[in-house]
Amino acid sequence: MAGRWRLVVLASLFASSAEALESLPRGIATGTEAGVVFMRAGTGFPAGVGWRVRIGYQFASGVTPEAVFWGASSGHVEGFNAGQTSLLYGVRCTAGLGRLRPWIAAHVGMARVRWPNSRPAPGALPATGTTTGAAFEAAGGVDVQLVRGLSLVASVGHTRTTVKVPALDGFSQFFPAAWTDLSAGLSLVF
Repeated sequence: MAGRWRLVVLASLFASSAEALESLPRGIATGTEAGVVFMRAGTGFPAGVGWRVRIGYQFASGVTPEAVFWGASSGHVEGFNAGQTSLLYGVRCTAGLGRLRPWIAAHVGMARVRWPNSRPAPGALPATGTTTGAAFEAAGGVDVQLVRGLSLVASVGHTRTTVKVPALDGFSQFFPAAWTDLSAGLSLVF
């Protein structure tokens, strides 16, 4: 008897949570965001700026296969900065909870990372190194719906690459380039 009550309670919980999720508008989903980026492309780099543009197709379930073009730059150290550009492909999953729409995303692609040379020859200007490698991103955030297809976006994400960059303090230390971003922007489904 107690087992049946548990099943009834579980069934009602699942039914109520399914009713709370509304279908989202289907169509081409685009978005653009800008914000602050904390790059790990060497010790001592201050926070910089980043921006991302994405395009995909959003299904009524909230699943959006998409492509993301990402660019970021650290703050300046001795006239140089680190930077990255990447092209990532993946999926974004959005929950339709009225005006607030939380989402998570995962992307995989290629990144080109640029950093100042940590050990230039004596009397020479620091050179810049550039390397390309695989990139993996995980992000999450919330869309706040303004009108049916237009939303404000707030997000946080972390990207890690297979690109190895030298530590600025020398000693031939290399580590994977990575960055964390906090950004905001607009999203449009049409």
